[in-house]
Amino acid sequence: MYVRGTQDSESDVDLLVELKEPRYDFFIGLQMYLESKIGKTVELIRKRPGLNERFLKRIEKQIQYA
Repeated sequence: MYVRGTQDSESDVDLLVELKEPRYDFFIGLQMYLESKIGKTVELIRKRPGLNERFLKRIEKQIQYA
């Protein structure tokens, strides 16, 4: 589940997501669902126009598609 293998008991799960319809209730519902299934805090980042390009370049080597 963790890309870098440096997790500890306090680690969360960061996910970059694309939504067809970026509604707040969908976004929060997905976060709550994933946290209940994984048992960890989930941080969702919505991929969208205007997302910081430097951020995307920094994480693109670590992205695992699901």
